[in-house]
Amino acid sequence: MLAVGAALVLGGAEPTSGTAPAALTGAPRTSPQAAAEPGPASEPKAEPEPTATVTAWHWNVAGNTLHGGSVTDGLVDAVVASVLATGADLVSLNEVCEQQYAAVGARLRELGWPADPAASSAFRATLAGPDVCAGRPAGLAVFSAHPVGAVEAVTLPHDGSREQRALLCVSARDPAGLRFCTTHVTTSGGASPVDGRPHNEAQLAAVLASVEAGHAAGDTVVVAGDLNAQPHYRRLDGWYAPGTAGSGGGRGSYRELDDTDPGCPGTGEWTATGPAGAPPPCGGGAPCTPADTRGCAKIDHLFVRQDRITGAYTADALDTPLTCTSVAGRPDLPAGACSDHRPLVGTVTVQVRR
Repeated sequence: MLAVGAALVLGGAEPTSGTAPAALTGAPRTSPQAAAEPGPASEPKAEPEPTATVTAWHWNVAGNTLHGGSVTDGLVDAVVASVLATGADLVSLNEVCEQQYAAVGARLRELGWPADPAASSAFRATLAGPDVCAGRPAGLAVFSAHPVGAVEAVTLPHDGSREQRALLCVSARDPAGLRFCTTHVTTSGGASPVDGRPHNEAQLAAVLASVEAGHAAGDTVVVAGDLNAQPHYRRLDGWYAPGTAGSGGGRGSYRELDDTDPGCPGTGEWTATGPAGAPPPCGGGAPCTPADTRGCAKIDHLFVRQDRITGAYTADALDTPLTCTSVAGRPDLPAGACSDHRPLVGTVTVQVRR
């Protein structure tokens, strides 16, 4: 759950503790001369930036392709149970149907989540049609355990498909300066008719530009999503800080919260079933099967700018629940699997603006 450092108090109350101004030196505090002409030692020390510890949780739930928009086959229960079990306070959903988003919010509210999800969540439709989600749109969703203020949706460069991909962000009211975003980037590597860049590269660049604009404005941004790119892919070099990615080719400013995983340092645990686009760095050349997951890909991520991180951070890819009754299974997916992705959860302490 979100914990705030001593310099910051939730709920808008006045701080009750913090760094006291430095005491005057030399003449006593009651001395007129000291009061009129304070020396350099009398200047108050700058207080450190407040910190907030957040637990971010992300899952691509395949709400249409595996569930057909159902809210009664176990998916909603699986989402809510995992959110509550992990103590998450920032929640990201990809490929979620609008009615599933509403059902998750209602269930969280029933179970006493810290904030009313109706006032601290957002949905962005990215795909619609009579064959989608039983006639309702599918898209992105975010939930916050604390009230949010501004909601922003950025349309990403189009990949020529039916789907209009986007970046969805919410800004926390308290602590001010914390921003949480989710996105789902295309798999298409086809050339854009606008500038010739591959569609996936263009979308990743648009997401990064928006996130960096938030940073430039003073926000601390946590980014979650299915980026359809493994950490060692060159198109993520602009994200990963130097020396942190599986390829070692990072030239960006971000840490992925699972990059310290001892099983695959710099990359983290796999998150998606099915054949990987390229062999994962720690897969040993094995295929991706339910019986042997070494060759499965990590394409879901939790990114935070490294200059906003304070101290250690952790992340974990969780087992996919096998409690969804409408999923018959397939060669890469056991029956009852609630998604072809694994939930990803991470905890990090970040500095936020005063």
